[in-house]
Amino acid sequence: AQHAPVEKGQMVATVKIIPFAVASALVDAVARICAGGEIFTVNAYQPVRVGVIQTVLPGIKPSVLDKTLRVTEARLARSGGRLTAERRTPHEVGAVAEAAASLA
Repeated sequence: AQHAPVEKGQMVATVKIIPFAVASALVDAVARICAGGEIFTVNAYQPVRVGVIQTVLPGIKPSVLDKTLRVTEARLARSGGRLTAERRTPHEVGAVAEAAASLA
């Protein structure tokens, strides 16, 4: 699956060239590129620090926002990241902008 974690040595892609459907010059060019070494890379996760802004709407229980925060924190932790701050604001442009500025 796209963006799925992988382990060292795990196959992540295969290439199939159907020679009768492609000009031989293109097949030769692709073969040269592939023989030349690395044709794509898989990057390691980089730990990140994240601030979360959640807007508060009428009818949204604080427990829903709490759960969202816990789920986000767990996802970050799986790749070495961490949640550094949370801001809860009214669902208004100015309030969100102010919260974003405070996290920058």
